[in-house]
Amino acid sequence: MGASTAWEVLVYRAGALVATEVLTQAETIIGRFPKSAKLVLASGGVSRRHAVLRQQPAQGGHRFALLQHD
Repeated sequence: MGASTAWEVLVYRAGALVATEVLTQAETIIGRFPKSAKLVLASGGVSRRHAVLRQQPAQGGHRFALLQHD
């Protein structure tokens, strides 16, 4: 994996913005368990290690791939 840049994730619940997170790693785990996830979502519908996002270089910006979803 190459160098990563900071990117901002906006978290919405029921259409309302509830949080923003600045992520700096090329790969980010999303889940409800703080010990294994960088972006923690406290919801019964989210597993402990729910998804992995990976930054991928793209012409003119960045692309993000959802690598895993439980």
